Amino acid sequence: MANECVNRFQLVTSDEEVLKKVTELVKEYSGEITFNSVTDGKHIIEGTFISNWNFPLEDFSEVLIDGETEHAVFKCLSEEPGMDYVAMNIFTPAYWWEEQTFDMPASYEV
Repeated sequence: MANECVNRFQLVTSDEEVLKKVTELVKEYSGEITFNSVTDGKHIIEGTFISNWNFPLEDFSEVLIDGETEHAVFKCLSEEPGMDYVAMNIFTPAYWWEEQTFDMPASYEV
Protein backbone atom coordinates (compact mmCIF):
# COMPACT_ATOMS: atom_id res chain seq x y z
CA MET A 1 0.00 0.00 0.00
CA ALA A 2 1.35 3.41 -0.96
CA ASN A 3 1.69 6.21 1.52
CA GLU A 4 -1.52 8.24 1.58
CA CYS A 5 -1.39 11.99 1.06
CA VAL A 6 -4.41 13.89 2.39
CA ASN A 7 -5.33 16.85 0.17
CA ARG A 8 -7.64 19.64 1.37
CA PHE A 9 -8.71 22.00 -1.38
CA GLN A 10 -10.82 25.01 -2.31
CA LEU A 11 -11.92 26.02 -5.81
CA VAL A 12 -13.50 29.37 -6.68
CA THR A 13 -14.65 29.70 -10.28
CA SER A 14 -17.29 31.25 -12.50
CA ASP A 15 -16.50 28.68 -15.22
CA GLU A 16 -19.03 25.81 -15.16
CA GLU A 17 -16.72 23.54 -17.20
CA VAL A 18 -13.83 23.98 -14.73
CA LEU A 19 -16.21 23.28 -11.83
CA LYS A 20 -17.40 20.08 -13.51
CA LYS A 21 -13.88 18.86 -14.37
CA VAL A 22 -12.45 19.50 -10.88
CA THR A 23 -15.47 17.83 -9.26
CA GLU A 24 -15.03 14.76 -11.50
CA LEU A 25 -11.30 14.58 -10.76
CA VAL A 26 -11.92 14.75 -7.01
CA LYS A 27 -14.41 11.88 -7.37
CA GLU A 28 -11.81 9.86 -9.34
CA TYR A 29 -9.58 10.17 -6.28
CA SER A 30 -12.48 8.94 -4.10
CA GLY A 31 -12.69 12.38 -2.56
CA GLU A 32 -15.66 14.35 -1.39
CA ILE A 33 -17.00 17.86 -1.68
CA THR A 34 -17.71 19.10 1.86
CA PHE A 35 -18.82 22.65 0.98
CA ASN A 36 -20.64 23.95 -2.08
CA SER A 37 -21.93 27.50 -2.54
CA VAL A 38 -22.74 29.98 -5.30
CA THR A 39 -22.33 33.70 -4.67
CA ASP A 40 -22.56 36.39 -7.35
CA GLY A 41 -22.15 33.78 -10.09
CA LYS A 42 -19.02 32.28 -8.48
CA HIS A 43 -19.00 28.67 -7.39
CA ILE A 44 -17.05 27.84 -4.25
CA ILE A 45 -16.35 24.22 -3.44
CA GLU A 46 -14.16 22.73 -0.73
CA GLY A 47 -13.31 19.16 0.06
CA THR A 48 -10.71 16.45 0.49
CA PHE A 49 -9.22 13.62 -1.50
CA ILE A 50 -6.45 11.07 -1.05
CA SER A 51 -3.50 10.59 -3.41
CA ASN A 52 -0.30 8.57 -3.28
CA TRP A 53 2.76 10.28 -1.76
CA ASN A 54 2.07 13.90 -2.86
CA PHE A 55 -0.33 16.31 -4.58
CA PRO A 56 -1.19 15.04 -8.11
CA LEU A 57 -0.14 18.22 -9.93
CA GLU A 58 0.00 16.57 -13.34
CA ASP A 59 -3.65 15.48 -13.19
CA PHE A 60 -4.90 18.85 -11.94
CA SER A 61 -2.75 20.67 -14.53
CA GLU A 62 -4.75 18.89 -17.23
CA VAL A 63 -7.88 20.62 -15.88
CA LEU A 64 -6.39 23.95 -14.77
CA ILE A 65 -4.23 24.80 -17.75
CA ASP A 66 -1.53 27.49 -17.68
CA GLY A 67 -2.46 30.37 -19.95
CA GLU A 68 -5.94 29.03 -20.71
CA THR A 69 -7.92 28.82 -17.46
CA GLU A 70 -8.71 32.42 -16.60
CA HIS A 71 -11.67 32.23 -14.23
CA ALA A 72 -10.51 29.94 -11.43
CA VAL A 73 -8.54 30.00 -8.20
CA PHE A 74 -7.57 26.62 -6.74
CA LYS A 75 -5.69 26.05 -3.47
CA CYS A 76 -4.69 22.69 -2.05
CA LEU A 77 -2.92 21.90 1.23
CA SER A 78 -1.39 18.41 1.11
CA GLU A 79 0.24 16.36 3.83
CA GLU A 80 1.80 12.92 4.01
CA PRO A 81 3.52 12.49 7.39
CA GLY A 82 5.32 9.24 6.47
CA MET A 83 7.21 11.04 3.70
CA ASP A 84 7.62 14.27 5.73
CA TYR A 85 5.65 16.00 2.96
CA VAL A 86 3.62 19.13 3.58
CA ALA A 87 2.87 21.35 0.58
CA MET A 88 0.64 24.10 -0.74
CA ASN A 89 -0.27 24.14 -4.44
CA ILE A 90 -2.02 27.21 -5.82
CA PHE A 91 -3.50 27.99 -9.22
CA THR A 92 -4.53 31.59 -9.84
CA PRO A 93 -6.03 32.82 -13.09
CA ALA A 94 -3.81 31.49 -15.88
CA TYR A 95 -0.91 29.85 -14.00
CA TRP A 96 0.30 27.52 -11.23
CA TRP A 97 2.49 29.00 -8.52
CA GLU A 98 5.65 27.12 -7.64
CA GLU A 99 4.77 24.48 -5.03
CA GLN A 100 5.52 25.66 -1.51
CA THR A 101 6.83 22.87 0.72
CA PHE A 102 8.03 22.47 4.26
CA ASP A 103 11.31 20.59 4.28
CA MET A 104 12.01 18.23 7.15
CA PRO A 105 15.63 17.43 7.97
CA ALA A 106 16.95 14.29 6.25
CA SER A 107 17.60 12.69 9.63
CA TYR A 108 16.56 13.59 13.11
CA GLU A 109 16.70 11.93 16.50
CA VAL A 110 13.71 10.91 18.53
